[in-house]
Amino acid sequence: MGVYLRGNSWYIDFYYEGKRYTEKVGKVAKSVAEEKLNIKRSEVMRGEWKPKKVQVFFDRFKEEYLELTRGDKKLKSSLRDECSLKHLSKTFDGKLLSEINPLLIEKYKKTRKEEGAEPATINRELGCLRHIIVEGTKNEEIRKIPMNQKLTEALEGGKKISRGEYVFSENGKPYGDVKTGWWSALKKAKIEEVRFHDLRHTFGSRSGMAGVYIRTIQELMGHKDIKMTMRYSHPTPEHKKNAVRVLDGVTTFFTTVDKNPDSHKVVSIGNY
Repeated sequence: MGVYLRGNSWYIDFYYEGKRYTEKVGKVAKSVAEEKLNIKRSEVMRGEWKPKKVQVFFDRFKEEYLELTRGDKKLKSSLRDECSLKHLSKTFDGKLLSEINPLLIEKYKKTRKEEGAEPATINRELGCLRHIIVEGTKNEEIRKIPMNQKLTEALEGGKKISRGEYVFSENGKPYGDVKTGWWSALKKAKIEEVRFHDLRHTFGSRSGMAGVYIRTIQELMGHKDIKMTMRYSHPTPEHKKNAVRVLDGVTTFFTTVDKNPDSHKVVSIGNY
């Protein structure tokens, strides 16, 4: 990726021998960030720099948080979390979880009070924020996801028509956000109420329906708890029929012993 701007800060992000290296440079000029990138890349090649944990952004993790907790909460609680996140997003979107400090939280509380929010409402919102920070901290790690042939071909095709070093770019500059294009595509296709994050659910569901081992799905989706992954294990009637058909090719034998200890009878009960 090279260098990219998020909010007011520049970040470096690159790969070397299959490993990802990323670091926040800060509020500097782009040229400074690019110089930092070259220095860090050289250090990595010389074996002098180890990769840092991937930093988690609030806006990226909030959807994962909803998925993480939805299975363990009642519908009313989940809806309350979604409502809280709408307000929290106005202040914390674009910020790293590690950047959310007491001063920023106090400013949020002040703003919500000025908007007329009740103390109990503010406390619920801050409770939601605390849970996100805790869960997000647990998830600050690098995951490697292999690409299948279709994705590889799609990316290679996109690179051929790209004008710069990035696959997804405009005039050589990488896109900073896909939300605008996503909602535009949905509108043109006349598809309603579909979130970008729903693509993740589709991946999990289709993997489960295809018979992918549940532990493998867990690893691919980055779930810490297997209970989250189990929601994607929902066989259809056809899957159940195929499962019992497997037994058609199994022959079972029982050995019975009669009153004569020297005599044994082998009984076949057929193919079941």
